[in-house]
Amino acid sequence: MKKLIIALLAVFLIVMAAAPASFAAERGKVLVVHGGADAVGEGDKAIGDKIASMPGFTQVDYIHAPKTDENSWKGYSLVFIGESVSSADVNTKFTKAECYIICSEPGLWDELLFGAYDSAYDSDSFNGTYKAKNDILKTGITSFKGFTKDETPGFLKEWSDGVTVIFENEKGAPAVTLVEKGGKLIDGSASTGPRSTFFNRGQSAANFTDESWKIFTALIDYVLPLPVETTTAAAKAAAAKPAAAAQTFDAGIALWIMAAGAALSGGVLALKRRQS
Repeated sequence: MKKLIIALLAVFLIVMAAAPASFAAERGKVLVVHGGADAVGEGDKAIGDKIASMPGFTQVDYIHAPKTDENSWKGYSLVFIGESVSSADVNTKFTKAECYIICSEPGLWDELLFGAYDSAYDSDSFNGTYKAKNDILKTGITSFKGFTKDETPGFLKEWSDGVTVIFENEKGAPAVTLVEKGGKLIDGSASTGPRSTFFNRGQSAANFTDESWKIFTALIDYVLPLPVETTTAAAKAAAAKPAAAAQTFDAGIALWIMAAGAALSGGVLALKRRQS
């Protein structure tokens, strides 16, 4: 009887060891490209901090725009380019990037092949409301104020057929957009990765409203959704192999084994008491 109990416990341990092990889902690393001095401005830092607070992103790095090159995007799932950069320092370095690019520098929207930006708003006079054009993000926001104080936002004036306008200003100028990977760009080529324009300029993200942050994070979640928990490679390989019915154990069987083991153990103890 003792040998039977030990054998059942051994089977239980084997079943538990073979159960699929899960690990935390990841969305990869993020790069924030900033301008100005080597120090990161408060708006660019606010963007980095917000992304770092989102689940699944493993690391947020910052790089001064003049130090970037055509390979700077590699190893990152998301690159944010702030308007603090000088467009000449970035130019076409990220045009062929395969990761997700969010660009708030209107002077780079032509290099990224979105189209031309609307220079009519190059002042701090615009503090109007923004309205939803497309509800793909499912935020439930139909109109909102972008900032808690007057700022200088950026808008597209001309854009490619592949651009989906998500939010626009009161005059219909695109404020938040998305080009899917493979989407048509202004020169007729296909985008090598997903792309977005966002209306914040300079360090204005430091004065985002709650609605602006909600839209910003919803945009990232839409393009880079948090993966569901996945199993280890060993568990996947085991699951891919057809097993004989007699060799297949599920959680229910494992629980049955535990219960049987406990019952047998209890029976043995009871028998010993009666014999003593």
